[in-house]
Amino acid sequence: MTMISISFFLQIENQTLRKLPDTGYAVFTIRKHILKMTLWQDDRDDLQSLANVVQNISPATKLYNCVPLYEPLVRRALARLDPAYDGLFYGASLQIS
Repeated sequence: MTMISISFFLQIENQTLRKLPDTGYAVFTIRKHILKMTLWQDDRDDLQSLANVVQNISPATKLYNCVPLYEPLVRRALARLDPAYDGLFYGASLQIS
């Protein structure tokens, strides 16, 4: 049974800054990886890692990254995978007024 809608995706962005050996110029690159959240719905460790990451970001960044949209889905998936899960995602729920 699918717990997380396939319309939710996780975007991971890797940024690098490299110095070219011959010229000494610096090159900045960005590589994006986009994954369906359904790939994570049965992986407790990945879901908990996501919860841990968002725990340390500011309320404004949580809103910008749409955390309130996927927080309930991640909570439900964690609760399904771990009956001892206490329901905490990243502390107090973010409220949108």
